[in-house]
This record gives sequence, C-alpha cells and structure tokens, in this order.
Amino acid sequence: MMLPRARCVALCLFMASVAVHAATPFPGPSPYRSAADSPFQSVAGLLLSIDTFETGSRLPGVTYPTAPGPTQPTILGSDTRTDSVDADDGLSDGLGRNGRSFFSNGATNILRFSFAVPVTHAGLVLTDVGQRPPGQPTGVSPVLFEAFGPGGALLGSISLASFGDGAVDGATAEDRFFGVIHAGGVSAIQISLDSTDFEVDHCRSAWSRSPASSR
Repeated sequence: MMLPRARCVALCLFMASVAVHAATPFPGPSPYRSAADSPFQSVAGLLLSIDTFETGSRLPGVTYPTAPGPTQPTILGSDTRTDSVDADDGLSDGLGRNGRSFFSNGATNILRFSFAVPVTHAGLVLTDVGQRPPGQPTGVSPVLFEAFGPGGALLGSISLASFGDGAVDGATAEDRFFGVIHAGGVSAIQISLDSTDFEVDHCRSAWSRSPASSR
C-alpha cells in the first residue's frame, strides 16, 4: 500500500471468530491466491464476470466505489507495497507487488460495488489494511462485509473482529474472499474497515444461466 506502516509482531489474520448474520449463504472469509480459489468458479451453470483491475477497463453495468471529497479511491499499480491477488502477476510466489488492486486511497473506509442488473453471486477479495486512527494498531482492523438485494434491502453480513498481518511487503497469506449467493438478486456489496488505507481485488459477480436470461 502507499502509506507507510509498522510491522505487527504476531500474525493477526483471525484473532477472533467470524460472525455471519444472514439466512442467505455467505461464502467466506476464505483464503484466496488466484481466480481458481473463488467458491463460484466450479459452480455449474454460472456466467462469471471478474475485474482483476489489471487492465484498467471497468466492467459494464458495475458502479465502482466513490468518496464524497476530492480524493477518490483508485487502482493501485505495481509497487513494493501493492497487495494484489498473488497469481495476477503470473507467479504464485506469496507476493502481490507486481499486480494491481483497488485502493481506498485515504478517501473512505467503505468500498461499495453496485450492479445495474442484480446478480445471483457476488464477492471480492480483501488483500490488505494499513493505517488506523490514532491509538489503534497499524495493519489490523475489524471488517464488515454486507450484501444488498433489489431495492437496497440488506441481505446479511459477515463480520470479522480482526484482519491483517501488519506487514507492508505485499505478502498474500492474509488475502480473504468474502461473498454472497442470493437467487433473488444481489444489487450491491460493500466492505467496511476501521481504516481508509486498505485494498481489495477480484470483484466478482455471476448469474445463473437460464433460458429467460437477458444477459
């Protein structure tokens, strides 16, 4: 990430249990090193869409996160502190420095992706967290992942008491996928941290192939 960070003494990926608040299936948080690790990848009958942020081309029908001020979330390019999904640079070597990710850029603590046409499956990968408010430990943060149905109704959430390894070297062992499955449609997903310095990658959406599909 672009902001300097101290290193945590202990690995802090799962210091407390995950709480899932929904009757709707919420896969994750699960380890994620490449697109093959998505729980959607092997589901028969799905039409899959993914933005790896590697090309800079945005997916049609997806509204990307924005912030109210002049500074905006942005794609973070190759840098020793970038934390992309491991395999995006062509190597599964435990590092994401040479890929690209979507960065909160100090502008917001919430990243929300919305879908013009509701999808049945959606998710993203949280790859890193950096600076926290004064007095809070650097490199770890609580996480809240939420999903919304048509009309903006909350479908449920995953909350994680502590995510992060406290490192600034682009390592990928901490990367976790958060997702939702809802046959009635998912209109948006969002992830919130106690930080405006974090990265996500592999925004994924999918929908069931059916004769009535207009896609």
